[in-house]
Amino acid sequence: MVGNTNKLLNILDFSQILLEKLQIPLYSKQHSGKTFNNHQLFKLLVLKSYLGMDYRRFIEFLEISEIPTLIGLKRIPHYTTLQKFSTRQKIQELEKLILESCSLAKKKCKNVGIDATGMSLDFASKHYAKRIEKPFLRRDFLKLNMFMDLDNLMILSAKIRKRARHDTRDVKALWNKIKHLLFRKVFADKGYDTNFFHQIVYESGRKSVIFIKNPKVPIWRTKGFFRKKAKKDAKNHQKGKRSLTETINSILKRVYGETIAAKKLCTQKIELLFKILTLNLERLSILKEKIFWLFFIFLQKMSLWCKKHQTNSLVLALKN
Repeated sequence: MVGNTNKLLNILDFSQILLEKLQIPLYSKQHSGKTFNNHQLFKLLVLKSYLGMDYRRFIEFLEISEIPTLIGLKRIPHYTTLQKFSTRQKIQELEKLILESCSLAKKKCKNVGIDATGMSLDFASKHYAKRIEKPFLRRDFLKLNMFMDLDNLMILSAKIRKRARHDTRDVKALWNKIKHLLFRKVFADKGYDTNFFHQIVYESGRKSVIFIKNPKVPIWRTKGFFRKKAKKDAKNHQKGKRSLTETINSILKRVYGETIAAKKLCTQKIELLFKILTLNLERLSILKEKIFWLFFIFLQKMSLWCKKHQTNSLVLALKN
């Protein structure tokens, strides 16, 4: 991977590493068109999510940018080419790419958190909707439940639902995707305080830092063996990291937009998963820049120490 300083170039580099790591083929079929390959179109969708544009505006932007030459495009695709390629994406493959992107971070994940949020499906102005007294529809959003890497501020796995459901309903499905990772603690709010969640955390050898409902109730009156155990251990845990899940939710919605433009459920999930993947790739580029500057500062300090050491040795030699 080339050591770029531009964030967009870093995102393209990390995208290529992910595609090669998971062995995504260049072409879907033997006799498919060779004008564009899967890697090029995939990178374009990632950049579209990063820039927050629709398909038509993004293609207009490509006509005046140097991105097509960087990724080896012979010509700029029509916007429907990107649309059709997006609908052909498999949700399971995108989830694998999201999880694999977290493994590229230099700092290993030790603390994970789980939280849920909602993504809007309505572009109507809130001010105008209030003026015309538009009725509030509870179905006008997607329910997003996520496990997150709290050390690198990245998203490990996600579960998307069309309707509102309790937060704990997706815990087992999300846990099975990340249980092989080597993390130590699990953070969550009171919505996830159930005995079976504490049980699967403790039985896997991790520590449960899930907020307990009714903390003033004595331990002997608390229901559930593993909830009692979590309440006993609650005094020795750091609960401040739990708020980082809200930080990741805020980054996802403020930077990449909280509104989903797609109309069908399948394409809505694909659009949202691309936003999550782009967030992880941007975090990787930011972490890479931090490592570069830390290494640069370390070299400066070493050079100053060497100069000081040389001057001290010269003074001692002159005295002798």
